[in-house]
Amino acid sequence: MNALNQSYPTKDEVIEIFNKALVMRLTYEDVHQKTLAELGIDSMELLDINLALDLQHGLQFDLEKLSSQSKITDLIDDILTSRS
Repeated sequence: MNALNQSYPTKDEVIEIFNKALVMRLTYEDVHQKTLAELGIDSMELLDINLALDLQHGLQFDLEKLSSQSKITDLIDDILTSRS
């Protein structure tokens, strides 16, 4: 029984949060192939994204698992699998 019946975001909704926080339009290649370093995403931008995710959906990615070689798809997977 799930009394809360909370709705979780889709991958596309999470990507849209990234787009808004980064003020850019991420492509498929950006999300799945490029690293955070290649995209020029810094720690302050990651904190902004995490805050937006928390405020909108009560979800966050684990900042301690991140490296400059992480990909956005890794973050999305972390967010969507940590919602249990």
